[in-house]
Amino acid sequence: AIEEIQEFNIGHNIVARAVLVGLHEAVREMYQRIKEKQGYAGLTGLADRNHLS
Repeated sequence: AIEEIQEFNIGHNIVARAVLVGLHEAVREMYQRIKEKQGYAGLTGLADRNHLS
């Protein structure tokens, strides 16, 4: 986890990206980037259940 950051506000970025690649792909891309930066800490919720990785 990133101690200095308590929350990510990524909604606008995902919606803007979704215009080009679709919502599913935009969410998958963002999820992958966060996973890479955080070493997967705390990201085992909805995205994993929906197989976005």
